[in-house]
Amino acid sequence: MPINTGYLDPGLSVRIQHHLSIILFVAVVGAISLAAAVGVLMGGLEDAALVYGRAVDQHRQVEQLVAEGGALLDTAAGITPRSGTESFGVADRVITQSMATLTDLRRADVLFDPQTLLNARLALDRCRDLANGRSVGVQHPDDLEVFRRSAAQYVSALAEVELSAVAAVSHQGRSVARRRRVIMLLIGAICFAYLALIERVRHWTTRHLIDPMQNLADTARQIMTGKTISPLLEAGHTEELTTLAGMLSSFAETLKTNVRTRTAQVVRQKELLETEVRVRRRAEQELRYSALRDRLTGLCSRDLLMDRIGQCFARARGRDGCRFALLVVDVDRFSEVNDSLGRLIGDQLVIAVADRFRSWLEELAMVIDVESASLARIGGDDFAVLLDGLATRDDAGAVAQRLEEALAEPFHLQGNTLNVSASVGIALAEDGAETAEELMRNADAAMHFAKAGGKGRLVVFRPGMSDEVSARDDRAAALRRALDLGHFSVVYQPIVSLETGRICGFEALTRWDDPDRGPVSPVEFIPEAEETGVIVELGRWVLRQACRQLNSWQGELADGRHLSIAVNVSQHQLAHPTFVKEIRQVLRETGIKAADLKLEITESVIMEKPDEVADVLGQLRALGTEIHMDDFGTGYSSLSYLHRLPIDVLKIDRAFMNSLSANTDYADVVHTVVALARTLRMRVTVEGVESEEQLVQVRALGCDFAQGFYFSEPVEPDEARAMLVAKRRWPAAA
Repeated sequence: MPINTGYLDPGLSVRIQHHLSIILFVAVVGAISLAAAVGVLMGGLEDAALVYGRAVDQHRQVEQLVAEGGALLDTAAGITPRSGTESFGVADRVITQSMATLTDLRRADVLFDPQTLLNARLALDRCRDLANGRSVGVQHPDDLEVFRRSAAQYVSALAEVELSAVAAVSHQGRSVARRRRVIMLLIGAICFAYLALIERVRHWTTRHLIDPMQNLADTARQIMTGKTISPLLEAGHTEELTTLAGMLSSFAETLKTNVRTRTAQVVRQKELLETEVRVRRRAEQELRYSALRDRLTGLCSRDLLMDRIGQCFARARGRDGCRFALLVVDVDRFSEVNDSLGRLIGDQLVIAVADRFRSWLEELAMVIDVESASLARIGGDDFAVLLDGLATRDDAGAVAQRLEEALAEPFHLQGNTLNVSASVGIALAEDGAETAEELMRNADAAMHFAKAGGKGRLVVFRPGMSDEVSARDDRAAALRRALDLGHFSVVYQPIVSLETGRICGFEALTRWDDPDRGPVSPVEFIPEAEETGVIVELGRWVLRQACRQLNSWQGELADGRHLSIAVNVSQHQLAHPTFVKEIRQVLRETGIKAADLKLEITESVIMEKPDEVADVLGQLRALGTEIHMDDFGTGYSSLSYLHRLPIDVLKIDRAFMNSLSANTDYADVVHTVVALARTLRMRVTVEGVESEEQLVQVRALGCDFAQGFYFSEPVEPDEARAMLVAKRRWPAAA
């Protein structure tokens, strides 16, 4: 068996392997000899056991023959000259079965006297001959007597056979027992001799190899502790171990040299490690400092601001009259800038806003009586101002007003002129907040109220406002959950062409059937969706559903009629930076023509910021969609803007129809609107037509389209399809 001796002298390695080979050879030869002896002895025992097993089997067969002979004797005793063939048939079956067993015993390796077996066979043959003669009609009492005597002789012969079998089994059993005892004694003697040999080898190995090796190991441990010792071996040890001891001394000297070299390396490594630790400590200090400052603007971070608010609370508990406030400022329309112009411009806008806030706060410190003002960036486009040591509550509002004014001037960034505003939430510590987290939460709630009420507003926190914010969040969650679960549906109200009297399109309207509340009126859930911002998701879903439905109708009713769909667009949808892209994608997915999509936008939304809306409407018009001004007449339209906006249809609110029925003077108003539309090259749709009389009036006034309960209520898609299939028609213009 080779060993790893790569570090030893080659001659020494050969000699050590020679000693180990001799020891291994002795052990292997002894083991093989022991196994061979045991195998031979066990083979003899196995042969004896096989012979004994055959004797036992043959003894069982003899016992069976004895039982069958007894049955034959009983049968012979019961037979009379008048017995029928059936009785002799029973005897014949017993004789046949016994004859087969005797034949097997004679063919086998018989372990008992064969003469007794032959006697039994002869007697059984006579019984068989007599039984066969009776079966063919011979009925002599003398033959019957001979049959009984032959059966008795057969049974007597079987008794002798059984005695012989018992004797053979007993003899073989004693033979097996003797062999087993002899084998056990021999195996014990061989094992004792082998153990003695092993003990001798162990003694020699311990004396000449193990003890010297232990001595060398002890010497090696002393060398490792730094002592210089020459290993000494007792007389009679092998030359190999003497050589190994010399090599150990040489190895000790080499080891000392290596230790000195490695110690020097460790010292240098320690110096490098100490240098790295100092560098890391400086980096940790810089990181700790950067954690307190915003990376982009250099302002206070949220953590630093919260720490300063905590210090303000601590000072307030120590003295009376310490008033401080927190302002949370959110930049309106920042997400639009980020999405449309890119994140780089968005970051530059944040930096510019921070610089402008910083400079304005420095100027305010000289005007407003405040001990300190801390400006921090707490989110993407969210800033916070901590005002400590305010003289009055109104000073916080004044600072917020000046911050809004700071954003009045546009920002010029890489050739882009950006107009932004800010929504500000104000929370004073004296309004119930006791911790920095509560004050931040109150200011944030006030800011969200400001954004919900419109852009560029400021709101002061009041008790209960957090609950209102939570309630608004709950309403938003309920709306989103209803949208995800499919509780919203779209119904369709027909729009009738007054020129042809036929349906030319449908307006898609949203309905909400809540499992718990039942049907919820659009008057209730549409404002909630507007307030919570869910109107964007809801409007996107309604737009896609309506366009798919229109595509389905156009495919089923290809009768040459031009059919369109009108969808309401909210202020939030129109202001969303990806709205035009979404319209383009829906048209591509549903396969309808852009000209068949009518986007209805309320007059108030369009006229609130006409300059900003005009750009979006122009992009929509470029796609080929029509723009309808919904609820016309309920707001304050300016003719200077109206003629510049890309509007195709003015949609007169249903309130005019109610007034027209009560006062015919309103006909002049409607006529004026129609005339204005004609001048601006626009068409007119009238809502709220509920009677034939009103239909006659609006047709006489020159309106183009009409819708209302006179034609149909908003209906499910199947009912709308049925109306199209029926080709419903109303009186048309003459």
